[in-house]
Amino acid sequence: MERFIPKSEVAWAFSGHAVYRRWPWKTYVGVWGRKNASRLRRFLRERGAELTIHREAPPNIRLAYWTTANERRRVRSIG
Repeated sequence: MERFIPKSEVAWAFSGHAVYRRWPWKTYVGVWGRKNASRLRRFLRERGAELTIHREAPPNIRLAYWTTANERRRVRSIG
């Protein structure tokens, strides 16, 4: 995902994000909420990513850290 949209842009556009990790250091980035998830998928598709949605969590995954802001930005596109 990093080549399509860096974690810093995700954090800025969605006013926060969650990072999950599992051995051997595979990293997963996510956002909260149905609308935010839909926007994230749209942003990724606009940048050429092909997505496959898995509704279940990967095995042995742990929350590494999360960020949040006191405000929600109204970002409709990421340049």
